[in-house]
This record gives sequence, C-alpha cells and structure tokens, in this order.
Amino acid sequence: MVKLEVIAQNLTRVTLPGLSVWFSYETPVAVRVEDSDALVVARNQWTTTTGKHLTMIDGGGAAARDRADHAIVLQIIESHA
Repeated sequence: MVKLEVIAQNLTRVTLPGLSVWFSYETPVAVRVEDSDALVVARNQWTTTTGKHLTMIDGGGAAARDRADHAIVLQIIESHA
C-alpha cells in the first residue's frame, strides 16, 4: 500500500512496500529500507529549511554526523524501483 504523509510544511514521507522516502520540497532527502530498518539521511547541501527538515527526520545531533552523500540516498531509491 502506498501512503503519503505530510510531516511539516514542505516535508513529506512516501511509504511504499518495503521502502519509505522523505522529501524536502520535491527532493528525496532520506530513505529507510524496511528489511534493514536503516535510516539513510543526506547531508544538507540545500537551504536552511531543508536542514531543519533533515533534523526532523533524524533528530540532529550525533545522527547528523552520520549523514550520507545525496547520491547514496538516490542509489538506494533507484535500487528499489
């Protein structure tokens, strides 16, 4: 089942079978694969607002130091398409 959830203004999560993808505006910025339950969040290379969105997703702090390149988020999404 596909589910769209508005988390905050311009921050949404799309849940698909086996995969959840967070979007800041129209850009996919984080992904969670159901099998591994690992959350992969992109490093902020966008605006302050997107940075706030990333913190909403992973809680910021120590988690922010483990953020990945945006290309990795995209690769994970593509591999499940």
